[in-house]
Order: sequence, then structure tokens, then C-alpha cells
Amino acid sequence: MKARLPQGMGGGPQNMQNMLRQAQKMQENLENKKAELEEKEYVVTSGGGMVEIKLSVSTLKLLTRKM
Repeated sequence: MKARLPQGMGGGPQNMQNMLRQAQKMQENLENKKAELEEKEYVVTSGGGMVEIKLSVSTLKLLTRKM
């Protein structure tokens, strides 16, 4: 009796190419998301605006502090 793999498993070279294409798309998506995050700045205020902190994700540093 021959063992069978579930549908989508195995498949030889064509399946490997599909997996590589999918991995490349995932890598591109990851790079795009990283670029988006590097461009963003976040501002947090507290105490009715008496305390304001501005952060940048790309540098992970405090940009301004108002007290």
C-alpha cells in the first residue's frame, strides 16, 4: 500500500517554486511595513497638554519633551 500525502503537500518542483514566490512576497510586505513604521511619529500628551512626548519609531528616541 502506498502512503499518500495530504492535498497541497509534496508536488515536486512546481510546489517549491510556489513556496519561494510566496516567501518573496512576504519579504516584500515586511520591508514595506518596516518603511511605513520608520516614517511615523507618535505624540502622547497628558495633564491637559502640560506633558507632551513625541516619539519616532525609526530612531526609538525621544524627539521632544514639553513640561
